[in-house]
Order: sequence, then C-alpha cells, then structure tokens
Amino acid sequence: MNRLRYESQTGQSSLFAGPALSVRSIRRRYSSILWFLDVVGKDRIGANPARDPLVNQQLAGITRLLPSKPKRAPGLTNQYLPEIIKGIEGYDFIPRRDRLLLSLGFAGALRISDLAALQIEDVQILAQGLVLGFEQRKRKSHFSQISIIAGQHPACCPRALLQSYLSALGSFTGPLFRRANRNGDPLPKALHPQSIARIIERRGAGFLTRKGRFTGHSLRRGFIDSLWFG
Repeated sequence: MNRLRYESQTGQSSLFAGPALSVRSIRRRYSSILWFLDVVGKDRIGANPARDPLVNQQLAGITRLLPSKPKRAPGLTNQYLPEIIKGIEGYDFIPRRDRLLLSLGFAGALRISDLAALQIEDVQILAQGLVLGFEQRKRKSHFSQISIIAGQHPACCPRALLQSYLSALGSFTGPLFRRANRNGDPLPKALHPQSIARIIERRGAGFLTRKGRFTGHSLRRGFIDSLWFG
C-alpha cells in the first residue's frame, strides 16, 4: 500500500510503499492536522480544508477498508499479581517502590498517568485502608478520590506496602512514585508515566498470557477482569 511521506527540509511529499497504518493511527494524525490548521493556519488559509466533507468521506472509506479490532492489554489479574510482587526481592528503595506501584495500581484500577500524578500529601492512611486524592484524572478536571481497602496479606497489601515504602523514601510531601539515581536512592522528581509502564512490563516479563505480555495498562485491565470473571 502506498503512503505519503513529508520531507520537512524540502517541503515536499512523496509516495512510498509500506504497511497500512491502523485506523486509530490515521485518526490520531488527522486530529493533529485539524488542530494545527485551526490554531496556526486560520490567519493564513482561512477555512480549514481538513474539515471539508470530502475528507470525512475519505476517512469513512478508510475505516471500511481497514477493519480492525482495538488492541487490549492483557490483564494482570490476581492470578499473577501476588507471585510477581513476592518475586521482587530486596528492601532498598526501588524494590519497595515497585511492589507498591503494582499493588496500588491494581487495587485502585489506576492508569499509569494516575500513578505518576499521585502526591504523598493526597494519600490518607486509615485503619482499614487508603484514600487517594487526585487534582485531575482522565476525563475529570476536578478533585476526586478513590478508596482502597487494606488486603489480608501484608506482602501484597497496598496499605502495608505504602508504609514500608514511605519509611524508605524518607519524605512526606511531593510525588509518591519517584525516580532513582544510579545508586538506587530516590530523587525528588516523579516517575514519568512511560517509565511506570516500563516497570510494569519489566516486572511482569516472566509471565506470558494468551494475549501477550503485560503492558502499562495491564493493572487497570487486570482489576476489571478480576471483578468480571471473579
């Protein structure tokens, strides 16, 4: 299938043979073009050509020609999670952080962006569990909270792992999940969402499900699958 490649240095485009993009990738690029022409091009070209009905007709035709199922991350369910958490050895900062990240991400059905945004001062430790506060979450622009019940087994309980982690972190304000330096000591900067995704992928690398390897979305998917399938 022919695709169009734009050369920024020459300002010219050329056709080349390559695999077809997914419908999702095409729509994502189309959204970027829409935004660019709406914001940057309105004073230069007037009406946005990407909003022409002909473009929408072409997109509809592409969708019919390239039917595809949405990719779903394999769920990191309670079938695998306890074994993965218990397999993280050591009590330095990084092992404690990664155990908490997996446990908390699963128990709260959290996205990697949620885990990266968590602040220590917005986490309440209660007798029966935790309350997590978020200034913003996906599709929510207001402050919201999530309650998490303490687990029965300390090795996997998010409340117990949080207390262990905070004792190693030695700080009670700022980002909860932090980067580490070469010596494995905590830094003040928060982990990037993609770094959190890589941690989940690396810690679950020894487990291969029918749907493939675990990804950054597997904790949230695993919580939902565990509820659905028991």
